[in-house]
Amino acid sequence: MGLMFFKRVTLMTNEEFIEFITPYEQMIYGIAYRYVRNKEDAKDVAQESVVKMYRDLAGGKPEAGKACRAWVAKVTVNTAIDELRKRRNRPAVSLDMAQPLDKGMGPLETAVANESLENIFTAINKLPEEYKRIIILRDVEGLSYDELTEALDAKPGTVKSRLSRARAMLAKYYEIGMEQKQAANV
Repeated sequence: MGLMFFKRVTLMTNEEFIEFITPYEQMIYGIAYRYVRNKEDAKDVAQESVVKMYRDLAGGKPEAGKACRAWVAKVTVNTAIDELRKRRNRPAVSLDMAQPLDKGMGPLETAVANESLENIFTAINKLPEEYKRIIILRDVEGLSYDELTEALDAKPGTVKSRLSRARAMLAKYYEIGMEQKQAANV
């Protein structure tokens, strides 16, 4: 999908909004899931994000010239962060990761792949919020650097340096997590 920009912001009909939001549904759910790590909670966050987007568009936001995908990502990330703050004292365990990544994979391969994914997402969740956000948007959701600058309200140099620091910290947390698992298995 190419970069789409808001040309004008006027009241949209429900049909126009549905047509606008449909191409972003998977991205919205994916971002929400990577934050809350539970299918049902991710659906709730995605739905709340779409409601917020509808209200913003009805209220004249965002400004013309803003990249649509970056704005959608920003609203979704902020909604997911709000949800995490609400339930900070309520720990959640998700079994959603225990699904085959590839239908052709056997049980052993699926288990190994799911464990690796779980280790990666565990490391991502240990990152400070600004680093977690940039890793999810760039490396998981695939936003371009231009989209990241809009979604994060940051300059290109800041985005690149923050992403570099985030990746280095992620590698460190991943390595520490793997060492801890190996030590526990000895």
